[in-house]
Amino acid sequence: AIENACKSLAKNIALEKETEDFLVQFSKLQPVAMRNEIKQGKNKCLLINDYYNSAMNSISIALSVLNQHAAKSHLFKHVILSDIQQTGIETTELYSKVNRLLQAWGINKLSGIGKEL
Repeated sequence: AIENACKSLAKNIALEKETEDFLVQFSKLQPVAMRNEIKQGKNKCLLINDYYNSAMNSISIALSVLNQHAAKSHLFKHVILSDIQQTGIETTELYSKVNRLLQAWGINKLSGIGKEL
């Protein structure tokens, strides 16, 4: 969001448009929740939130981020995952792939949300 705002400001300057109102609004710009948002949890836990989508590639990336942070602090790795929808992959095959990913990343515990999980 900040990068986009900077590009808009540059465009306004290049077109010699008034920027005072823009700068007032720019100062009010709030961060947008992004992929793999890392938050401090309770009891020395980290929460890595990736609610952007649940494609297999994004799950793998989130598990990689979790693994990196857990390794630094020797943390227990607990994944909370909701049902994965609209992948075009048959359910049994899909969750077999998820299971292999969880095993490959050494996940200690899985909590599933949804009828499939």
